[in-house]
Amino acid sequence: MSYHTWYTDQERPGIPIVIYDTDGTSILALASGYTATVQLVKMATSTIVVTQSADITLASTSPNLTISKWSATTLTAVAADLLATGRASQDYEVRPYVRLTADSTDEVPTSTEQLIVTFRPAAA
Repeated sequence: MSYHTWYTDQERPGIPIVIYDTDGTSILALASGYTATVQLVKMATSTIVVTQSADITLASTSPNLTISKWSATTLTAVAADLLATGRASQDYEVRPYVRLTADSTDEVPTSTEQLIVTFRPAAA
């Protein structure tokens, strides 16, 4: 399932994500005491193409993690990946990670459904 399609020169719109606690019943309050990163993993090879730590907003209510925009580093990495494969589009899994800053422990959210985005090369 594709959540949205972007071109490699399109930073927005953002992606809202809801992360629940380990028992899956309560939304994690991420507004303070946490940092986050998001990995884009190429679906075809399960290869991490880029990890983004900027432009991510955390909150205590739904959505509690929002990728407010794709960073220039992310778009450059995806564009290079598309060029290297010669494909007209590529699907990537979005993998969010949140870290409790007090002890640097990571929470790797799991879900029954993958969050998939598709990127296409920007017009020349």
